[in-house]
Parts: sequence; C-alpha cells; structure tokens
Amino acid sequence: MKVKIISNFRNQIRKEMKQVFVFPYEITGRTILMPIVLLMLLLTGFMAKDFNKQAAGETTAMPLKRPLKRVLILGNSITIHSPKPSIGWYGNWGMAASAENKDFVHLLIERLNQIDPAIQVDVKNIADYERNYRNYDYALLDSLADLKPDLVILRLSENVDPLKAKENDFELHFGKLMDYLMARSPGTHLLTAASFWDRPVVTQAMYAASHIRKGQFINLGKLSESPGNMAIGQFENKGVAMHPSDQGMMAITEAIWQEILKIYPDFQVRK
Repeated sequence: MKVKIISNFRNQIRKEMKQVFVFPYEITGRTILMPIVLLMLLLTGFMAKDFNKQAAGETTAMPLKRPLKRVLILGNSITIHSPKPSIGWYGNWGMAASAENKDFVHLLIERLNQIDPAIQVDVKNIADYERNYRNYDYALLDSLADLKPDLVILRLSENVDPLKAKENDFELHFGKLMDYLMARSPGTHLLTAASFWDRPVVTQAMYAASHIRKGQFINLGKLSESPGNMAIGQFENKGVAMHPSDQGMMAITEAIWQEILKIYPDFQVRK
C-alpha cells in the first residue's frame, strides 16, 4: 500500500511537470525527480519572500536616506570672506561676488529654501585647514559637526599647495577630515566640490579619498577656463579678481545643485 501511494505521488508530479516543461527525455527514478522538486520549492519560497518584501515596501537596492534638514558648507574665500580693505574687498560673503545673494552659498540657500524653508545652512571658512591640513585641529569644527548636518559640502582646495600635496599625503589628510565629519554625524552625505582652478594633483587626491568613502564628487577645474567665470577687471587686486564672478558663482551653484539632485532626486524647485 505504501509503495502504491509513493508511486501514485511520483506519477502525479511527473504528470504536472510535463504540463509545464517539455523534457527531452522521460523522467524516471527519484534521482532526477527529487532535485527538481526541491528546486521548485526553493524558488517558490524565494519568490514569496521577495513578494512579501515588495508588498511591505521594503527594498535592498536603496539604503535608507536621512531627510535633508541641515546643511554644512565648509570652504575658503570663495565660500565666505570677511571685509579686507587692504586688498579692495569690502563684502562679507563669497569673494568677488557683486552682492551677498550672488555668491554660490546664498544661491544654494535660495534653492534649498524653495524645497523646504525649514532647511538650515551653516557656513565656515576653513582656509586654515587647506594651509595646514597635516596639523589641523578638528575640534575647531566640533560645534558645527555636532549639529548633525544631513549634507556636508566640502567646497575647497584652492589654498592647498599642489607642489607639496603628494609629498604631504593630502589624500590621507583629506580622508581624515571626511572621517571626522562622518563620525560626528553618522549617515551624513558628503559632497566634495574640488578646485575652481585646475589643480590635477590636489583634485585627484580629493577624488580618491571621496571615492573610497562613497561620497559625491565634482571637479570644478574647467570653470576657470572661461574668463567670464572670473572677476577679472572688476577688482584691482589680482588675487581677488581671480575669484569667481557672478557668472562663475552661478556655474558653481549649478554644478553642486546637480549633485544634490542625485542624492535627493525628488527635489523640485518651485518656479
């Protein structure tokens, strides 16, 4: 009786499988039948599991993303520079912009506030880091880093000496800055915008450090190839005049904004 039941079960399975698959040979014996049955059961289990995940809204392709509530921008004189009459600079915003609302920081703030007026943006000039990255005291950034920014924009490197960047292992030290920021604000997004002036050695070091840490990266070096992107002729001091003009500031803004949209693709600026 037991043998008959097993035989009937085997015949039934064979019959059902023939209706689904066309086999080039007759299935006989437990040796071929059982692995196929087990495989079908496993596939059914995986498909059911995957369906349950989709039904519950789960996904393994996209990591959880923190909503954007706070942004920290760390940079140099292109980001913000206090008045310095001795070089003909009287503003307290990104150097060479004709007005505060024309520098890239305030252009970005305007766009972010159109997304959500509650987004907070903190800004700091860390040119001292560029000039002394080997011995920089990261405690100087604690008060800002401890605000737990969701996005950190590193818009710097013009003051890093390209002739010593490799010798002083700038890549290592830039990585330390990134590690410090990620440790202080776990889950933050890092967006690096390298030099406005073309500096391949420094830019490559920043790219390498950013790539290892899976951060966003853009090279702004091509922007200075267009004379209109610099404030040449608008200031007597050549150092000031080499900074981005209003046009250059807008170009920086556009480049950074496109990277922000890669992180937050649902953003739509109200017209």
